Amino acid sequence: MDIKKIKFLAKELQNDLPFGHEGIVTPKEYAHALAIAEELTDDYKDSYAILLDVLWPPIQRYEDTAPEFTEFNERFAKSEAEDKKRQVELIKSRLNQPEIDVDIDDL
Repeated sequence: MDIKKIKFLAKELQNDLPFGHEGIVTPKEYAHALAIAEELTDDYKDSYAILLDVLWPPIQRYEDTAPEFTEFNERFAKSEAEDKKRQVELIKSRLNQPEIDVDIDDL
């Protein structure tokens, strides 16, 4: 293992990424990081996996916290909660079938 080479490549990668150690903080950085990730996934090779592992967490954090995504995130969370409630109701109705002997009151 050539640790000097790995350190050099890590520094080069950090210099070329569109965001710093603090992550993505502007819409411009987000757009640039997303464009890089899309390019890597459009022409996906296993060797790109490590780069995607570096890019996706900051992209996800930005999407989770940026003001321009607040309304979408709130609608998504509400929809997800409603879907879970529907799934539980479906399971309860299935378990309440006469041929299934399960006490569902504690679910």
